[in-house]
Amino acid sequence: MKIRWKTLFVCILIPLAVGSLSALITRNGMEAFALVNKPALAPPNWLFPIVWTLLYTLMGFASYLIYTSKRPSQQALAAYGLQLIVNFFWSIFFFNLQWYLFSFIWLVLLWLLILYTIKQFYPISKPASYLLIPYLLWVTFAGYLNYTIYLWQPQASYHQFAILHLHFQLQCPCLRLLLSAWEYIMFPTPAQTAEKS
Repeated sequence: MKIRWKTLFVCILIPLAVGSLSALITRNGMEAFALVNKPALAPPNWLFPIVWTLLYTLMGFASYLIYTSKRPSQQALAAYGLQLIVNFFWSIFFFNLQWYLFSFIWLVLLWLLILYTIKQFYPISKPASYLLIPYLLWVTFAGYLNYTIYLWQPQASYHQFAILHLHFQLQCPCLRLLLSAWEYIMFPTPAQTAEKS
């Protein structure tokens, strides 16, 4: 198959541009992230841009294979574009806003979208679907880091819990009761702690 170099360049440029814009927006958040408590398996900060550059390149090449295939699928490319958008906003939620709980939920959504994109790519181009597997594995690892960091930031966790509590208090009385019970268990007041001791 003849390589369409201009198309390949554009396909690779799109995810790299999304990643570069995300990195530009979140650069101050990355400085704050350096001070956050992290698990032992957390890689050094300098490794993140290297890994993401590689992943975005593989992602772009995979989209090129789908776009130039004999039977390109609008649904597959739409799924690819959607996961790219979700990817972009995760960095803002996690690094800038430090919404660790919400970021983890968002990351689960991204993981599912990547899996769906792989499923859509597979019948069209098996190599394209395989090129997204490292991306799925890295996001899986990122989910572990995200959730662990969330658990290790009690003040941030309580702040996000309070936002969820307010939302559901306004929307659903049943969920309000469940959240109140969870709050009692997970975030006891000093008086409750004294009673237990």
